[in-house]
Amino acid sequence: MTEPSAPPPSPSEKSGWQQGTGMALGLSLGVTFGLTLLDNLALGLGLGVAIGVAVDAAQARRSHDGPTPTD
Repeated sequence: MTEPSAPPPSPSEKSGWQQGTGMALGLSLGVTFGLTLLDNLALGLGLGVAIGVAVDAAQARRSHDGPTPTD
């Protein structure tokens, strides 16, 4: 007897297109704030990396937890 095949994964479960978007967003915001508000590019980039890692972690956690009840 053969087992039924599993349904294909949803786009949010596939890795690839979401990876790195938070880092790109964080670095661009960090450069902007570093040059305009802080007058220190290194401090802005450091802040941007922290923001990017947090956004990427949140995206990975959300896609790993599966769809929310409102989906």
